[in-house]
Amino acid sequence: MHQARNHARHEIEGFANLMPESGAQQAIRGILANLSFGGFCVRANHRLEPGSVVAFDVLTEVCGEHLTGKGKVKYSNELKRHDSSFVIGIEFLEVNKPLVINCMDLHKAQLLRRKQEYAKPKQKYEGPF
Repeated sequence: MHQARNHARHEIEGFANLMPESGAQQAIRGILANLSFGGFCVRANHRLEPGSVVAFDVLTEVCGEHLTGKGKVKYSNELKRHDSSFVIGIEFLEVNKPLVINCMDLHKAQLLRRKQEYAKPKQKYEGPF
């Protein structure tokens, strides 16, 4: 199923805790799949009902700060694998947008540094003597 994208996705590694506002289930811990200006996606072992509202706490190594707020579950799709995992899309309702932008900028800068390091010419190994 193709999903329309309003913002570029950044594949940033991290973790997310999702706490459903309904209180119907406990907090869900997931692995961050991507982050964008409009929301994020996580892989988790539990499904959340689309349309439900969650409080979230996202932590990534590249940002170094907790990204917290409220979001709406846009989709919760089961992955067709041997384990029961789901891909859950969260749309931001309340979030510190400057922190989101900073996080994505830091990620882009990290990718650029890696690209530049990879592009450097390798020094010829002269041997131990």
